[in-house]
Amino acid sequence: MNEREMVEFYYNTVQDKQACFGFSLKRLMLALSGNRKKFVCLEDNRYLRKILNMLGLPAKSMKKGIEDAKYFFLLYQVMQKLAKKGVPCYFFGRTDSLDKEYYSDSAQERREKHLDFPTMSEDYDKYEKHFKEILGEKASKEYVDALKAITQVIKRGSLFGHEDMQSELVNIINGRRVVVDAVNNGEKTIHVYGRCGAFGYAVDDRNTVPSLLQRKLNQCSKPIKVINHGLWGADDNLILNNLIIESETYGERDIVVFYERAPLKEEVALLEKLGMYYFDCTKPFHDDERSRWCIYDYAGHMNAEGYDISTNYIFDMLEKTGYQAKDAPSDVLDIRHDFISDYLNEHTSGEFQRNLQMYVDGIKADFPLTENEKTIGSIVMNCNPFTLGHRYLIEYASKKVHRLYVFVLQEDRSFFKFDDRIVLVRKGTADLKNVLVIPSGEFMISALTFPEYFMKDYKKSIDFDATKDLHTFGNYIAKGLGIKIRFAGEEPIDVVTAEYNRSMQLLLPEMGVEFHEIPRKTVDGEQVVSASKVRALMAENKWEEIKNYVPETTYLFLVEKFKNKGVSL
Repeated sequence: MNEREMVEFYYNTVQDKQACFGFSLKRLMLALSGNRKKFVCLEDNRYLRKILNMLGLPAKSMKKGIEDAKYFFLLYQVMQKLAKKGVPCYFFGRTDSLDKEYYSDSAQERREKHLDFPTMSEDYDKYEKHFKEILGEKASKEYVDALKAITQVIKRGSLFGHEDMQSELVNIINGRRVVVDAVNNGEKTIHVYGRCGAFGYAVDDRNTVPSLLQRKLNQCSKPIKVINHGLWGADDNLILNNLIIESETYGERDIVVFYERAPLKEEVALLEKLGMYYFDCTKPFHDDERSRWCIYDYAGHMNAEGYDISTNYIFDMLEKTGYQAKDAPSDVLDIRHDFISDYLNEHTSGEFQRNLQMYVDGIKADFPLTENEKTIGSIVMNCNPFTLGHRYLIEYASKKVHRLYVFVLQEDRSFFKFDDRIVLVRKGTADLKNVLVIPSGEFMISALTFPEYFMKDYKKSIDFDATKDLHTFGNYIAKGLGIKIRFAGEEPIDVVTAEYNRSMQLLLPEMGVEFHEIPRKTVDGEQVVSASKVRALMAENKWEEIKNYVPETTYLFLVEKFKNKGVSL
């Protein structure tokens, strides 16, 4: 389907309009004599477009026609794929404004003068009365300055996200705004997409729609996790880009929620037939008295009270529909072109995929499988440093499989450098003949795939999401190397690792990989053997006690490099 055919199909089939390319006097007379609403002209001459619009004839540039058609067909095919996978999809049309007389005097003034938050935040003193109405007791120049300190949207690999930041009011990790009180591993996950309304326009982390929704779910003891995919200041194409790429890993445990300006009514009708739920937030928002004063320049830009109203409605509709996908046909339009595949080929991070394929191919070439190696297992470890606990896990796993891959994290963000860690693992497992110790590259628990692992200072507030990391492992590394089992030790101490283990238990079986969690080795039946305990003993200069926790090869290395030299952790 070429661009002209795509545009013609879009207007003729989706919008029920006759599309004309270029113009002539004959076409003008035919259009004027017929139903003008059934006609649209794709014309690159902007002066002619103005004349046609003055005559009441819809006219757009060819470029805009291509953009509109491609955007809808991409959205349609994403919804189609999600419907086939049983993923419930909801579209909550953001609130439109009513007649100005409905609102308070201050709200009317903000509407008439287009006083949005960024405009007013530039001169707090001038607009103090407005901030006091909207923010109440929190209103102050310092508070407003903290709210407006939002980082820009940047491209991160093939996805778009905000630059990471940490502050008292706004926290962004791995490009996404933090969801307060997030359930780290729920039975289901709600993915909230949209622009500033989803991100949280001029509110702190606790009062964004995703955070408010998470709180309501928690209050009802529903084991559902909410992720904020919102982008403040981004256009719809960037949001759709993220949905196209991220939804490749979504399944029946996922729910997609749009909180965004509504598409055209003709587009909504087609998407509803495909299985999407559609709800307009305008009426339920204005049924609440707080809506008279809680807005900025228009009803879609609101304060925390406004988001509370909208979230209540979103929650009620999710409850009403049971968080379940509709029974709907898998196809409504006969689109004989795969727009999604074209888009993924053009926009996904080709370099990461190429490097990943080279990584897997390199391992297969260096360590070809023999006919007797039927069952392949794996462990991913940091080994900071290599302990008797690591040795216990590797030895146990090696007895359960014919070949065991031990991937040592290559990120140099630990106390012990990668070069030292991998040498200690290899020396400590040299007698286990079916064990291969291999660098993890950038593909397992790395800054690219699971950056939360390395953000130790923010563990208590991090919204853990190991989906990308486990998707990379399960669908590419495990599949490429024939890995059927992944082993890990139980984690009673570290919050991030414990949550990561729970994610593996939930997600890996969906990708054909068994997950085996092994009880940790202890000293004298009480103290768990851990690398953090070894580092603490080093700092306390308790070298004799360290012998209880590490193999001889590790102990000799530690003594040579650190004893009598002082250790600062």
